[in-house]
Amino acid sequence: MESKKDSYVRILDSKEVSEDNAPFKIMPAVQAVGEEYWTLLEVAPKDNVKLEVKERAYIGDEKRDKVDHIIKRIIYNDLSNSAKNVLVEVISGIVMDREKYFIQFMNTIGPLNVRMHSLETFPGIGKKLTSEIINERNIKPFDDFKDLKKRVKNVGDVPTHLAEKIVEELKGESTHYFFIDLKNMDRVAGERTGTERSRREEYDNRPIYRRR
Repeated sequence: MESKKDSYVRILDSKEVSEDNAPFKIMPAVQAVGEEYWTLLEVAPKDNVKLEVKERAYIGDEKRDKVDHIIKRIIYNDLSNSAKNVLVEVISGIVMDREKYFIQFMNTIGPLNVRMHSLETFPGIGKKLTSEIINERNIKPFDDFKDLKKRVKNVGDVPTHLAEKIVEELKGESTHYFFIDLKNMDRVAGERTGTERSRREEYDNRPIYRRR
């Protein structure tokens, strides 16, 4: 089954990696997170293009103006410390940009079972705030994050709560997954047992993230 692919990423950090067929030759690379499926990637910028942290870059099937090719998919533990440090902030920014989708998520997410609601598992929300959120959205669905924060006084920064949940899932530390395909993440992690060259050749030959 073919993995879903992101069309846009946000830059997390820049670094250098070895060329596929020339291990002593290094090339510029950046680490990035996808805007829709939260795919973690290393990508190679085009010549004379410098990608900045938090910058948005297109990696889809049409002509790319900043990214030359996808080097490989990575997992959370492959991220640099700098990338890890900005990950919540960058994802929170994406959540804000996709506010319509996420407010619909907050308006419709349901219980896990008769004793626990899904929202209770989100960092910064818990049982008490979950009860308040459910009560308010039953009266009237939330219009946006501002409306949610106005009606649920102590909810805090909702985009940050959502971003922290997504990062928790990317780490593989969550008990319940709402945003990340855990099987796909495990598959990527399993590929670490192969050689670096064989992994890169595999990614280059896939139709999802083929060199352009």
